[in-house]
Amino acid sequence: MKHLSTALFLIALPGLAMAQTASGDSLSISDIQLNEIVVSAPKVVHKADMDVLYPSASAVKASQNSLELLRHLMIPTLTINEFTGAVRTSGQEVQVRINGRKASSDQLKTIDPATVKRVEWIDDPGVRYGDAPGVINIIVANPTVGGSLMTQGMASFTQAWGNGYADLKFNNGRSQWSVGALGRYTNKIDAYREYSETFTRPDGVSVTRTESPLKGYVSNTDLNPSLSYNYINPSRTVVWVGLRMSKQWPTVRSNTGLMSLSGSDEQIRLYERESTSGLRPKFNAYVEQKLPHSQTIAFDFDASLFHGRSSHVYRETLLDGRDDLLTDVATSIKDRQNTFNIEGTYIKQFSGKRVTAGAQYSSTNARTTRESGAVSRQRQDRAYFYAEYFQRVGRVSLTGGLGTQYSGLHPSGFESSTTWSLRPRVSVSWRAHETSQFRFSFTTGTSTPSSSQTDPNPQQIDGFQYQVGNPSLHTYNNYKAKLQYNFTFPRVSGRLEGVWTRAPHAIAPSLSWVDDKLVTTFENSRGHTSWQVSLSPQVEILHDILVLKGTLRFYRATSEGTGYRHTYTCWSGDIGLSAFYRGLLFDVSYEANPSTLWGETLSHAEKVSTIMVGYRWRGFTFSAGMFMPFTRYSMGSESLNRYNSNSNTLRSRGFDRMPVVRIAYNVNWGRQKKAAQKLINASDDLRQSKAAGR
Repeated sequence: MKHLSTALFLIALPGLAMAQTASGDSLSISDIQLNEIVVSAPKVVHKADMDVLYPSASAVKASQNSLELLRHLMIPTLTINEFTGAVRTSGQEVQVRINGRKASSDQLKTIDPATVKRVEWIDDPGVRYGDAPGVINIIVANPTVGGSLMTQGMASFTQAWGNGYADLKFNNGRSQWSVGALGRYTNKIDAYREYSETFTRPDGVSVTRTESPLKGYVSNTDLNPSLSYNYINPSRTVVWVGLRMSKQWPTVRSNTGLMSLSGSDEQIRLYERESTSGLRPKFNAYVEQKLPHSQTIAFDFDASLFHGRSSHVYRETLLDGRDDLLTDVATSIKDRQNTFNIEGTYIKQFSGKRVTAGAQYSSTNARTTRESGAVSRQRQDRAYFYAEYFQRVGRVSLTGGLGTQYSGLHPSGFESSTTWSLRPRVSVSWRAHETSQFRFSFTTGTSTPSSSQTDPNPQQIDGFQYQVGNPSLHTYNNYKAKLQYNFTFPRVSGRLEGVWTRAPHAIAPSLSWVDDKLVTTFENSRGHTSWQVSLSPQVEILHDILVLKGTLRFYRATSEGTGYRHTYTCWSGDIGLSAFYRGLLFDVSYEANPSTLWGETLSHAEKVSTIMVGYRWRGFTFSAGMFMPFTRYSMGSESLNRYNSNSNTLRSRGFDRMPVVRIAYNVNWGRQKKAAQKLINASDDLRQSKAAGR
């Protein structure tokens, strides 16, 4: 009955709160049509800097929301998982925008597919988009008056798991109000880890600890209510104001195991619990003004507060009949951050040309308090100036951009670190034939250390392991070169791609023995280099009925730092099949996301599979399916360090073969009014502290 009540609560979520509809863009860069050539059926246009997809009638009919619509478009290099809400490319989360305004993937669930004019997939973003691995931009139609209600609840009757959303909009002339909420619920889903580690001292003496799982669980619950107002005069002015609250209840990973040591018959009971939680109110205001001679200026302001907590508990008990407590470590960190960001941009359009220029500034003040009373403070400032020029010359399209970034890191009690860096970008696109297109680009980026990496206060991990941040860390640059071949033939389309990346001074952990303690700190390493080659085809088996797509990916990386040089190679990929016929829905997918090497850590991404069948009728969607029907859920990491080599794999009996049901309903009245359109979006960079753990 507990799980049944959970499911009914999620399905009834619309009665509790309504989700915000992300707003659109009156003059996004993607709206500027530059005489590109349609090289396939009317569904896809390969432009010099993006792919533009026009949803078919069958894709719209098969989709209850725009996240589903993305999945049914079957973009070859994009993977969509509606169970988790993830939108990824090559295993990395893409930047989601709705009519040019930055949004979350969850907000796509509140966009009616019938209002989507087109979808823009920018898999090689320019200087305006920072370090985003890709940008998906949903362009929404312009409503007039009326309103809409969108609701959905998805839940499992065998586990305490589910998610839901609701969205309510009211329009009055040029004004629109939006109110709503998005939420997810995961409560103590059965999970465990397989863990082993070997510690080696500088004199060569080593000991191996192997953990046999006894029990464990994961929890993750949040609620995100929102309220927004916008005013639109389409020929002149757009104003958008929004308020959002994000409440994250403790996200917990708990493990209990039986640990054995090499060369010893002793049995040790181990308990470990990691938890993070937080509350974050956020305010956003946006103004856009059109000027004569095809010019537009826009300003965006964003401010937020964050109060959160991160904790780690680790206990070892000797099972010798006395239950002696060997190790008892408890770390608790309170975070308080305030952030504000402002961005301005300018766009000038010419015939077949485009000039974009802008500036961004953000500042974050962070205060971290430990249970001992130790307090550390840090301020980060970031200023970014950029300009970009685009022009077509026959079959060749040229893009050149330059960004200049200032980064300032000011830890209390330590010397400040400030850097200036140039971020050039060049891109060339050549349409060799109506069915073939080549693209080459070279981009640069900049990364700054987090507060956890620079916090000098020691954190105890277990009986003899500690973590200490390094306040002397500095910002580092990274470089990426990409070569693509896009092909579009009858019923078959896709992409062949090669990517090279280099980060000469990447921040990575560094381990050393200090007396009898193994201390983890961080350093600007000697560098990280990776190569990736992928093939991503899409096959239309039956026109507008049955589509198959997939990716096969090869990855190789090398990392170098103090005392190490590692090379790693792996294969990964995904495959998906989608079908829609007369209201009947069928989707099946399998994802083996790529593992990656960074420093001395191998991160093994999720391997997930899903299957869903359903039926759409008069605005309702009824569907059922299963999470992990073909494989076991797993993700984890390995350490290759000479002092501490370990393997940590998270598995779940609860998620494996987990059945789910979904009920969704959309209703519209009157004619719709387009939400406030945003050309740019200032966004804060919140990075919560994390208590160190194994």
